[in-house]
Amino acid sequence: MNTHSFAVPFKRTGLIATAAILAASALLPALLLSRSAHGAQLTNRYIDLSATESSGADSTEGSGRDGADVWGQDVTYTVGFTTGTTGDIGGIVIDFCDASPITGDACTAPVGFDTNSAAGLALANQTGITDFAIDASSTASKLVLTRTAASVALGTPIELDLGTTAAADGLTNPTDLDAVLAGVQDTGTFYARILTYETPAAAIAYTSLAPGAFVDDGGIAMAIANELTVTARVQEVLEFCVGTELDSPGINFAGADATDSCADVAGTNLDLGVVDANSVNTTNSEGNDGVFIVRTNALNGAVVYYKAEQESGITNGAGALRQATVECSATITDVDDVCFNSLGTTQATIAAGTEGFGMTLRDLSTDSGGATTSLTCDAEYDAAGSCLTPTLAAGYAWDDSGSFDQIASSSGPTDDERANIEFAATASPTTPTGIYTATANFVTTSTF
Repeated sequence: MNTHSFAVPFKRTGLIATAAILAASALLPALLLSRSAHGAQLTNRYIDLSATESSGADSTEGSGRDGADVWGQDVTYTVGFTTGTTGDIGGIVIDFCDASPITGDACTAPVGFDTNSAAGLALANQTGITDFAIDASSTASKLVLTRTAASVALGTPIELDLGTTAAADGLTNPTDLDAVLAGVQDTGTFYARILTYETPAAAIAYTSLAPGAFVDDGGIAMAIANELTVTARVQEVLEFCVGTELDSPGINFAGADATDSCADVAGTNLDLGVVDANSVNTTNSEGNDGVFIVRTNALNGAVVYYKAEQESGITNGAGALRQATVECSATITDVDDVCFNSLGTTQATIAAGTEGFGMTLRDLSTDSGGATTSLTCDAEYDAAGSCLTPTLAAGYAWDDSGSFDQIASSSGPTDDERANIEFAATASPTTPTGIYTATANFVTTSTF
């Protein structure tokens, strides 16, 4: 009986000891966890990206305007947070993960992401705490920043830039938007974990599954997205017109204004009046100069030419100011045949009584469109510089050969720029009577 009663207390004692051991074992994970993650949350956490495009080379991955990957590369990440604990900070870890921002979870690097820590990543604009450098233990998805440990107060705002505006010193965004496009996930989200450490050695020892004893931590979500590309097409524009009247028939140049366009140009006939040896007649003095207007969006501008139309069946002076159907003298300086002497392709003056016929440009205007001042007159047909109003002593030219001769050009687009075309003639005392005509064909070409 005594033996039995002695055995019962012994068994109960064993049960109590076993329970104590189990209880102690149950507390062990909590104790170990509290030693690894004893800090507070970092508050006001953010990572701002200077570009949210994917860095993928596939245009379906939102890879950039040029169909390549430059817009998602060399991206500056501005990292900011506020400390949750007062104490020494000698290291910061920023770990970029594909699927989880939770400290201690497994971390898979985002596809295509690269910190470029081994290829010139810049660390700039450190505020709140300074003197951090990128440690060699950093990887393509993890940045370890270290410095000599120093105390930082609770509630201190911290900010730093990973990358600058200089070339090739930023991060590379992820490329993997395939899952988004296939409907596997809703967004191009990826994550970062930020942890602060008392010493550089503790930060260097960090791994995603064994973060060690950190001071504070926090997670951040980021996203990359497809771009929207807006395409607009601007067609090539070349408008050119030549006439004798502006705004409405009969008004001629009295109606010219700052809104003139080719819609306002009309007329094809000019009159030099009665030409004799006593004076030089001009179409301007008769109130009916010609005019041309040119508009083009050609990046390399436009060139305006003319050629004298050749009368069929005529051997000499077929493009001169001449009487129709009658052959001119083979000697171009004759003053007693039925052709006015053409001044040729070199600018020359016309003196009263010395038979001659020529053309010049005048009154160059850029007012109609107002957006450009690109048009200039060719030297042969620039009567007084900048196509200003010529005097009787100014020069004229007339190429009667039937070849195209340049009279004006622009260095770039022209917005309804305009010039007047003036003709002039004087007869010699021996110039035969009759009706004289010349016809000019004007064209313009542009280089886009």
